[in-house]
Amino acid sequence: MLVRFTSTLVVSEYFNLARFGEIVLTEASRAYQFTHDSVPSVAGYAAYLDSLKARRIKLDDDTNFQNPATAGATDKPYPYPTQGGFPNGGLSLSNKMRGGDTIDNLTGVMHWSWAGASGTDAWRIRPVQGIEYTFIPTNIEPPTPGNVGGSLKIASFNVLNYFTTLNVRGANSIEELDRQKAKIVAAMDVIDADIIGLIEIENSSNDFATNDLVDGLNAVVGAGTYDYVATGGIGSDQIKCAFIYKPTTVSLVGDYAILDSSIDPIFIDNKNRPALVQTFQEIATGEKLTVAVNHFKSKGSSCDSLGDPDQSDGQANCAQVRADAATALANFLATDPTGSGDSDFLIIGDLNAYKKE
Repeated sequence: MLVRFTSTLVVSEYFNLARFGEIVLTEASRAYQFTHDSVPSVAGYAAYLDSLKARRIKLDDDTNFQNPATAGATDKPYPYPTQGGFPNGGLSLSNKMRGGDTIDNLTGVMHWSWAGASGTDAWRIRPVQGIEYTFIPTNIEPPTPGNVGGSLKIASFNVLNYFTTLNVRGANSIEELDRQKAKIVAAMDVIDADIIGLIEIENSSNDFATNDLVDGLNAVVGAGTYDYVATGGIGSDQIKCAFIYKPTTVSLVGDYAILDSSIDPIFIDNKNRPALVQTFQEIATGEKLTVAVNHFKSKGSSCDSLGDPDQSDGQANCAQVRADAATALANFLATDPTGSGDSDFLIIGDLNAYKKE
C-alpha cells in the first residue's frame, strides 16, 4: 500500500542503519527510553509502549540483506535508501544524519515485514523509485564540544571486544583487527583525554590487547604519549575494564583496587564485570583523583536464575543486579580502597541503566 505521512517525522534511532538499512522515525519529536524520563512502572511502561506504537514507523531500504558488503575507499557512501538516496549523495562520514533531523511528506510502500533476521517484524516504509528522501538537518552538530572547565579530560570508551586473539569475541582476521584498531585509535586521537577507562577489552594475564592498543595509539600521537595500568587478568570473563593515561599529565598513586564478589557478595561478578579503581595525581597541580571504571550487567540476557527477571517496568533484565552493583560500588569507594586520602572520586563506564532507574 502506497502511503504518505502528512506529519513531520523525526529521526529517533539509527542503530540498524548499517546492518539493515533502516532508521526509526517518530511523529513530532524524538522518542527516548521510558526510564530516561520516568521512574520504572509496569503501568507506565505499558502506556508508553502503546503510545510509541501509534507514533513510530521504520524507513527501510528495498532489501533484507544484512551488513551489505562494501568496497573501495574507507569512507565509501552508503546509498540509503537504495532509491532516491539518503542523504543526497549517500550516507558517509562527511555526509551524515543525526538523531533529531526531520523529514516531511514521507511517501513509500507500507507493509509488515522483517528486516532480515528473526524478531525484527514491524511496520515499514519501503522507498519508491523517483522519490527523493530528503532529511532536514535540524539537530546541527556543534563544531567543537562545549567548554566545561577543569584541567583534566577523562573519558570512558567501550572498545567493543578488542581482542588480539582472533576468532574469540573480537576480530576474525588480521585485516578485521587492523580496521577495528584504526577506528578506535582515530577516535581516541580526537578525544585527546588524559585518562581513558576502557570497557570490553580482552582479559589476559599479560595485558596484551591493552598494550597493543596503546602501541597503536602512540604510533599516531607520538611515542610515549600514553601508557596503561598493568593489571593482568581480572576476574573470569573474557573481557575486562582497563585504564590508559598520559604519563606527562598524570601519574599513578599506589596500587589499583578491584571490586568483585570477594569484596562484596552483592556485587555479582559473573554478571557484572569487576570494577577497576585507580588513583591518579595531576602532575601540574599535585591534586589527586580516584577513578572507577565499570561494566555493569547488560539488559539483554536474563538474570532469571538469580530471581531477577524482567519486571516489564521499563528496566528490562537484571535491574536488581545492577542496583546491587551500584550499592556495592558506592560502599567500596567510601572505604577509599586505594588509600588515596583524597575525597575526589569519579565513576565512569557502562552502567547499562537510564537516568531514572
